[in-house]
Amino acid sequence: MLDHDSALALLKAHGQEHVLAFWDELDETGRAGLLAQVGEIDFDALETTRALLASREAGAPAGGAAAKAPMEPAPVIELGGLVREAARAVGEAELRAGRVGAIVVAGGQGSRLGFDGPKGCYPVGPVSDAPLFFFHARKLLALARHYGKPVPFYVMTSRTNDAATRAFFAENGNFGLPAGDVFFFSQAMWPALDPDGRIVLDAPDHVFLGPDGHGGMLAALERSGALADMRRRGIESVFYFQVDNPMVEVADPAFVGWHVAQKADVSIKVCAKRDPQEGLGVVVERGGRTEIVEYTEFTDEQKNERLPSGELRWKYGSVAIHVFARAFLEREAAAGLPLHVAHKKVPHVDADGKTVKPAAPNAYKFEKFIFDCLADAGTVCNVAFDREEEFSPVKNAEGNDSPATCRADLSRKWARWLRAAGVEVPLDDRGYPLRKIEIDPVFAHDARSLAARFAAGAARPAAEGDILLAEPAPAEPPPVPAAEEELARAKDRLLRLQADFDNYRKRQARDRADWIRQANADLIEALLPVLDQTDHAIAALEPQADGAGKPWLEGFEIVRKSFLQALAKFGAEPIASPVGKPLDPATAEAVSTLATGKAAPGEVVFETRKGYTLGGKVLRAAQVVVEADPDAAAADKE
Repeated sequence: MLDHDSALALLKAHGQEHVLAFWDELDETGRAGLLAQVGEIDFDALETTRALLASREAGAPAGGAAAKAPMEPAPVIELGGLVREAARAVGEAELRAGRVGAIVVAGGQGSRLGFDGPKGCYPVGPVSDAPLFFFHARKLLALARHYGKPVPFYVMTSRTNDAATRAFFAENGNFGLPAGDVFFFSQAMWPALDPDGRIVLDAPDHVFLGPDGHGGMLAALERSGALADMRRRGIESVFYFQVDNPMVEVADPAFVGWHVAQKADVSIKVCAKRDPQEGLGVVVERGGRTEIVEYTEFTDEQKNERLPSGELRWKYGSVAIHVFARAFLEREAAAGLPLHVAHKKVPHVDADGKTVKPAAPNAYKFEKFIFDCLADAGTVCNVAFDREEEFSPVKNAEGNDSPATCRADLSRKWARWLRAAGVEVPLDDRGYPLRKIEIDPVFAHDARSLAARFAAGAARPAAEGDILLAEPAPAEPPPVPAAEEELARAKDRLLRLQADFDNYRKRQARDRADWIRQANADLIEALLPVLDQTDHAIAALEPQADGAGKPWLEGFEIVRKSFLQALAKFGAEPIASPVGKPLDPATAEAVSTLATGKAAPGEVVFETRKGYTLGGKVLRAAQVVVEADPDAAAADKE
C-alpha cells in the first residue's frame, strides 16, 4: 500500500493533491481507506477522462446522432412457424453440447425502489416474494436439467454490491446451481471529475466512484478470467441480459439458434415501443452497420414520426437482451470501447469537509456502452419478440416498470401457460388473472414443459387461492469427504491461477509492445536533428550542383536516402511538404510570418524543418513560415 508521501507525490504529478486535503483530520482507518483508494486509481485512465472532459468543455463536437450520416430503421426479423422451429432446433443442439453461457449485468443497487441492497436481491415473486436472482438462476438450472449440460452463470457485480451479492447467493445455496457453475466478476469503478478535471471526494476520507457502465463488462470479463473460463468450457455463444427483468427467457433456444445459424457476432432482441416517448434505445442502420441510438438523441418529431401504415417509423427498441459470439467478446475486450461523459448530480464535500448533495448536476461521470461494440461487428441480427412474454423490468418504485406492474405481468404470463395446459384461470377485463400466480422455472420453464409436468401426473392447482407451483427441494446430499472437498478447492485455485497467468502474459506482451514503441519513438526523435543537418547541407550544396560541390551533394543525398529507408522500417515517414497549402496545425507549427505577396494569407511559403510521422501519428510537426495578412499588419502599424 502507498504511504502518505508517495500518494501525495503521485497525486501532485496529476494535479490531484486536493484528495489529501483533509489528511490531518482523519483517523487511522480513514487514512488507510483513502490511501487504498488512491493506490487503485488508474492514473493513465484518469488522464484519458480529463482529456475527454476538456474537449467537451472546449465545445468539441460530441459526435451524436445528428452529426453523423443519415440513419434508417434497422432490418428486424420475426421468428415464427417453421423458421422458429428450425432456429430452436439449432439452439437446443448448442445447449445439449454445453456451448452456451449466460451473463447477467447486476452491478446496481435497489435505491430507486427504496430497497437497501443489490437490485438482484429485490423480491418480485407474486406469491413467494422470491428475488430477481431466484428467477434467473432457476431458469438456468431448468435448462441444465432439461438439456443435460450446465449453462454457466456469469454474474457481473460492482464494487458497491459484490460482497453482498456473493453472500446472498451463498445464503440461498446458489438457488440450486452448482457453485462451480456460478462465476462472479466485478466491473471497474471510475472517479467522477468536477468541471476543472479534479477528482470528487464524497467524504473527507473517500473518493466518489461510479461504475464504468455496462460496456465495462468487456474489460471485466478479461480481467477476472471469465473469458478464459468460457474458452476452457468450450462456450461459443453468450446470452446477455440485465438483472431487473425477470420475464426474460434466459438462453432462449430459438434466439440462440438463429444467432448461431447466421454466424452472427451480435444478436439483439427488440420489441415494439410502448409509446413514442418510451426510453428505449432504437436499433438503426447507418452506413451499412447496425447501431443502437439512445432515445435522448431523437427529437420529439423523430420519436413521433409514423409510416403510412400508422406504425412508428422508429418502432423497435432494444431492451438489453443479446447473444454475443464468445470470440467476438474476446476481440472487443482486447480492443476496448470508447468512453462517454455524462453531467450528473454527485455528492461532494465542501471546504469544511461536509458532504453536500447537490440539487443540480455538478460533476462528470464516465461510462462505456456495450452497444458501441456494434461498430466492430460483422453480422448483426435483430430479432423481434413479444414484450408481454419477455419484458417487464423493475426500474421505478411506482407507475410503469415498477414492482407492481412486473408482478402483474408475471402472473399474466403464467396464467397463459396454465390456460394452454387446460387449467381454468379467471381473468379480469384487461386479461390479468384474478389470482396471484407464480411458477418456479425448475417446475416448468415454458408452456410446453408445464403441460408435460401435468401430463406426467403433477398435481394441478386448486380451484381457489393463490397459485404457487414450486419444485420440491432435493434431499440433502451425503457429506462430501474432506479429501474430495480439498481436491475441488485445489482444482478451482488451479483454474484461477491459469486464468491469472494468461492475463499476466497478455499484459506483459502489451507492456513490452508499448515499451518498444516508445523506445523507437524516443530514439528516432533523437536522430532527426542529424537528418535535419543533412537536409541543410544538401540545401547549401544545391547551388554548386554543376560544379565542385556535385560529389558532396550526391554523397549527402545517398546518406539521406539511406537514413529515410532505415526510418521507414520502423514506421517513420516524412510529412509531405506543406508549402503552397493552408497551415494545418495538426502537422505543422508556424514559427514566423512573411509578407511575400505571392501567397494567400495563412498559406505556407517556406518549410524550415521537416515534420515526421511514426506509425501514422505525428512524431514531430514541421516548422514553417506562413504568408502574413497585410490587413492585420497594416492595423498593427496604425
